[in-house]
Amino acid sequence: MKALIFGCDGVLVDHEVEWRRLALNRVWQEEGIDWGISATACQAELGAASDHEYLLMLRDNPLFRAALGEPVDDGRWPERVAGWHRRRTELCLDMARTRGSRARTGVRRVAREALAEGWRVVVASGQPRSSMDLVMAFAFDPDMMADIVVVSGAEMPAEERMPGLFALAVTSAGADPSDCLVVENTRGGLLGAAAVNVNCVITPTPATFHADFSEARLVLTGLGDPGAPPEVVIGGRTLTAARPWYGLGDLEELLTAAPGIRRQRTTR
Repeated sequence: MKALIFGCDGVLVDHEVEWRRLALNRVWQEEGIDWGISATACQAELGAASDHEYLLMLRDNPLFRAALGEPVDDGRWPERVAGWHRRRTELCLDMARTRGSRARTGVRRVAREALAEGWRVVVASGQPRSSMDLVMAFAFDPDMMADIVVVSGAEMPAEERMPGLFALAVTSAGADPSDCLVVENTRGGLLGAAAVNVNCVITPTPATFHADFSEARLVLTGLGDPGAPPEVVIGGRTLTAARPWYGLGDLEELLTAAPGIRRQRTTR
C-alpha cells in the first residue's frame, strides 16, 4: 500500500493571509468580542502559526482574556476554538468563491489519480475536523470524499502534534513510511514528515515562500494542471527535469530517487 498525504489549509486551498485576518475579525465581531488584528500586524500575528494555533494561544493572552469579558473555561476552550475556526473557514471559503478562486492546482487531479491506482489518500491537519471537512468539500469532488482518510490532530497536545500528526496519518493509511509521500506548504509540516521518515514535497504559499525547505524532496510552485500556467521547481534534494505539471507517476519516482539524481523523463 502506498499513501499520498496532503496537509489541509495552504495545501488544498490557499487562504491568503489578508482573507484570514478579515475572517477572524468578522468572527470577533459576530461574537461581540472587542478584538481584532490590524493590517500592519497581520503577518506577525498569523505568519508564524496556523490560525488554529493562534486561537488556542489566545487563552493565555491577558489582553484577549480582558476583551472576552468572562472567565476562561480551560476545559471547554478547544471546543470554543473549534467553533471559531469553523466559522473563520466558512468566511475564507466564501471569499475564495467570490473571487473565483479554486483549489490549488493539481490537488484534485493527483488525488483522483492516486485513488484510481489503489493508493491511500489522506488529509492530515492540526485543525478541527469540522474545518477540514469544509476545505475538503471545496477542494475535492463529492464522489472522492468517502475514499479519503481524514486525520485531525486538534485534540493532540501542541508539543506532540508534530510529528505525531504524520505518525498517525501513516498508521491510518496502513502503509510503510517509505511508501508514503507528504505534500505540505510549511516548514513545520516538512519537519514533521521528516521526523517520521516520510518524503515530502513542498508547494509553498506566498506566506511561506521564503522559509527554509532544504530537507524537502522537491519544492514546487504547485502540482499544476494541463492547460494551466506551468509550475516551476524552486528547490529540493531531488533534481528533476522541468515540466509544466506533475502527475502521480512523477511523485511516485520521489519514493525511490536518490537525492541529487536528475530524473530523465520525456518533457510533456
